[in-house]
Amino acid sequence: MLGTAVSFTKSQQIARESLNIYQAYINEDDIMFIRHYGKFEGAESFNALLATLASNPGAAQLKAVCFDCRAVTEATLEDSDRANDYYLLKKLASYGQNVYSFKLIRVIDAENVVVNDILRERNRRVAKASANFESFDEVLSMSDGLKALALPADYCIEYPTEK
Repeated sequence: MLGTAVSFTKSQQIARESLNIYQAYINEDDIMFIRHYGKFEGAESFNALLATLASNPGAAQLKAVCFDCRAVTEATLEDSDRANDYYLLKKLASYGQNVYSFKLIRVIDAENVVVNDILRERNRRVAKASANFESFDEVLSMSDGLKALALPADYCIEYPTEK
């Protein structure tokens, strides 16, 4: 079974003045890949995760989620509180997902220090609640991310084409 690809923008998500821009899909090994680009706002990773599960009804328990943040140009601390984390856990359970059962990987651009610091602070705030985000593995290249996911170095990530 091939992965199902989805791409979401403002009109398909929460109404905001700015865009939550990402591409996401679940591969045949039950690994979700989410690529963020542009301005990272609010609970964008949570939104991407939940929207991708919503578009894949009956998805098996995820083994991992890989967040590719190398193309993020700016980020905020908006929506990085504990209440958001509890909401995520409840929604994940409604999709038959247990956050404690999957690995979390974030791929960053080492030179994007300001964005990386904000993303780390977001994780620190959320990790104080109950989710698995304190065990986030952070890597500096997609090849390192693939290795952490036990995928071959030549694995092709099949993000959907942008609309």
